Amino acid sequence: MTGDIARLRSLRATLEEMERPGFGPSDDQVIADARSAIGTIEDEWSDDRLVQAYRATDGRPGNVEVDALKAEIERRRLSR
Repeated sequence: MTGDIARLRSLRATLEEMERPGFGPSDDQVIADARSAIGTIEDEWSDDRLVQAYRATDGRPGNVEVDALKAEIERRRLSR
C-alpha cells in the first residue's frame, strides 16, 4: 500500500524534528521506535517497487500518496 510511503515521509519529518538541537527532552524509546518503523518501511519498499508504484499513478501533484512516492524517489535519487 502506497500509504506506507506517506507514513514514511511523516515519520522522517517527525524524527528529524525530535533530533533537532533545542527541541527539548525526547523519549529515547519513541526515537528508537520511529527509526525502527522507518527501517521496516524502507525494507518493504525496494527501489523497483517504489518506481513501479509511482508509474502506476497519474503523477499529478497534490495527491498525498503520489507526492510521497515522488519525494521518496527523489530522496533515493532514482529515475522515475
